[in-house]
Amino acid sequence: MAAIKESNLGNKHLPCLIHALQLCIQKKIFREQRTASDTIAVFRALAGHFHHSSSAVAKLKETQSQLKLPEHNIIQDVSTTWNSTYYMLEKFIEQKKAITLYCITRNQTNAKNPTENQWQLAEMLVCILKRFESTTKDMSKETACISEIIPFIYAMEMFLDYACDTATEIKTVVDELKKDFNCRFQKYKDNVDLKIAMMLDPHFKLKFVEDKNHNMFKEILHLEFYRFCSKSHLEQVKEVEFGVARGSGSDSEKSLSSFSESKIHESDSDFDGHGSPLKKKN
Repeated sequence: MAAIKESNLGNKHLPCLIHALQLCIQKKIFREQRTASDTIAVFRALAGHFHHSSSAVAKLKETQSQLKLPEHNIIQDVSTTWNSTYYMLEKFIEQKKAITLYCITRNQTNAKNPTENQWQLAEMLVCILKRFESTTKDMSKETACISEIIPFIYAMEMFLDYACDTATEIKTVVDELKKDFNCRFQKYKDNVDLKIAMMLDPHFKLKFVEDKNHNMFKEILHLEFYRFCSKSHLEQVKEVEFGVARGSGSDSEKSLSSFSESKIHESDSDFDGHGSPLKKKN
C-alpha cells in the first residue's frame, strides 16, 4: 500500500472492463437487435417449459438415452446476465436432436420446436458469445494483469471483423456489436497507463501496435520515464532540505549545495538548451 501511495497509482481509476463488455452485449444482442432477441425468447420459453415440468425433464432424459446424447439438463437463463444466456443456448445446440424429437412427439403448444432458421441463428450466437465468455474468464482471473487489456481489445476487434465477413446470416447483429464495442473500448486504448503496461510486458511489447505508431508509443514511454525521474529528483531534494532543517552549521549547507549542483549537472546532460530530452546516440 505504501508503494501505491508513493507512486500516486491509488488516485487513478479505470472503468470495469467486464461490466463494459456486459453492457455492450446486453444492448446490441439482447435488446436492440430484434432478430437475435426474438430467437433467444423462443429458446428461453422452451427452457422454462423444462424448468417447470418434472415429467418433461423425465421424457427428455429418455429421449437423450435413446439418441445416446449426454443427459444434461436444459439451463434456464437469467435475462440480466448475458453469459447465462450463452450457457442456455450452448446446451440447446448440444441437445438439438433430443429437443427436436421431444417437441415432435409431444406436440405441446408450450413446447414448440424452434425453426431451422432459429437453430442456425442460435448456433452463430453461440460462436460469437463463446469468444466473449472465454475473454471474460481470462480477464477475471486473479493473475490477470492490466497489460493484457489493450491486446484483448485488439484481438476482439480482429475477431469481430472476421465474424462480420463469415456470419452473413447475422451480419447486421455483428456489425452493430462491433460499432458499440469500438466506441466503448476506445477509452481503454487511449489510456496512457495501459499503453505503458503493455509495452513493459515482455509478452506483448509493441506486438499489438501498428508499425506506423511504434515511435509514438515509444515516445509515450520516454516521457513517462522522464516525468517519473523528475518526481524522484524532487523527493530527494526534499529529503536533503529536511536534513538541513534538522542539522546546523556549514556542513549541512555544503551538503545541500553539493547535492543540488550534482543533480543540476545530471539534468543538464540529459536535456538540450530548450528543456527537451536529448536522444541518445547508438
